[in-house]
Amino acid sequence: MESLFTPLLERLAAAFDAAGVSYMVIGGQAVIQHGQSRLTEDIDITLGIEVSDWRRADALLRAADFVPRVLDYEDVAIKGGLLLLADRSTSIRLDAALSGSEFEQSALKRAQVLRVGKMNVRFVAPDDLVIQKLVAGRERDHDDVRRLLRKQPALDRAYVERWLREYGVVLDQDLVAEFRRLSG
Repeated sequence: MESLFTPLLERLAAAFDAAGVSYMVIGGQAVIQHGQSRLTEDIDITLGIEVSDWRRADALLRAADFVPRVLDYEDVAIKGGLLLLADRSTSIRLDAALSGSEFEQSALKRAQVLRVGKMNVRFVAPDDLVIQKLVAGRERDHDDVRRLLRKQPALDRAYVERWLREYGVVLDQDLVAEFRRLSG
């Protein structure tokens, strides 16, 4: 079944593939693709482009018919590594994170290719999605993790816990304990 997001995901995949840019769809769209019904109003992606090269990502996304949606767009891109755009015709929001961390580079390499409409689209692997959701830490993210764990019982738990330990040190949180609690 085609959703309102299908043509946008197809357009993004075509643009990234043509430019040779690694990417992965994350967030709610990834949760849906990994088998969990969920409402979402936007598209979240991670690009294999570093913050210092943000103008390249910006040009690519503008050519794909996305336009900035905030006044301090350039400042957010430079300081936060995030391009906040919207599709010109539908106004659907797109949050494009620029990669740089070791985890993001690893997750980009592990992304899974799934069919969306007429295109192959790269989505974050379920293991990496669980990590991202636990790091984000919102209640909705915890709900997503619970559902993903039911739908994806073969997650590489050692891999997940390794990254959660690393993020836990930075965030001063016991993310491994939270993962185990949500797994139970």
